[in-house]
Amino acid sequence: MSEQRFDSKEMRQFIGMKVRDIRIEKGLTHEKVAEDAGLNEKSISRIEKGETDIKTSTLFKLGKGLGLTNPSYILEDAIKYLYSKEKNDN
Repeated sequence: MSEQRFDSKEMRQFIGMKVRDIRIEKGLTHEKVAEDAGLNEKSISRIEKGETDIKTSTLFKLGKGLGLTNPSYILEDAIKYLYSKEKNDN
């Protein structure tokens, strides 16, 4: 069974924006988040810029690096955003 990837460009950008906002709000550096998440700084930067697809496992690692108890709300917010945007576009 393969992991779910979030391929939508808009979803990647929304998730990246949320990750960046949370990181800045908590006063964390790319280096600190990467260290705590077990990822590299370049990956954190690319995720924040919406330049890369993100696996579910990476999202949860990232949540750990950001000190979140439930990082799934980032994905839930992205889905709600895209759903409301699609609804408004129609």
